[in-house]
Amino acid sequence: ALALAERGAGGGCDRHLARVRAAYRERRDVLTDALTGAVGAVAPGALRLADRPTGGWFLWPRLADGLTASALLPAAEDAGTVFVPGAAFQAGAPGDDHLRLSFSHLPPASLVEAAQRLARALAVAREADSAPDRSAGA
Repeated sequence: ALALAERGAGGGCDRHLARVRAAYRERRDVLTDALTGAVGAVAPGALRLADRPTGGWFLWPRLADGLTASALLPAAEDAGTVFVPGAAFQAGAPGDDHLRLSFSHLPPASLVEAAQRLARALAVAREADSAPDRSAGA
C-alpha cells in the first residue's frame, strides 16, 4: 500500500493511466476504422457502428436486418475470428443483432486482420442468407 501511495504521489499513476488510455484509444480507433473499411468493401451495410465509445474495451456494432449474431458466429469461426453475440449480455431483451468485439487485448495489426476476417464472414453469411432455399420442393 505504501509503494502505491508513493507512486501516486510522484505522478506515476497518472502517467500510467495516460499510457493505458492512449493505447486503448488507439486500438478502439484502429478496430473501428478497419471494420468500416473492410466491411464496406465486401459487405456494405451489413454492420452498423455506433459512435466511438469514450470508454471501455468493446465495440457493440449492430447487424443489418436479417442477420443474426448466432448465425454469423460459425462463419466468423471459419474465417478465423470470434466474437460474443450481444444476446449474452442482455437480460430479457433480444440482442442477437449485436456483436461484442473486444479491442483491449490485441495489438493494432491483429485488430485489422480480425476486422478483415469478420468482413469476409459477413459476406459469406449475407450470401447464404440471400441464397434461395434449395430444400423447398425437393
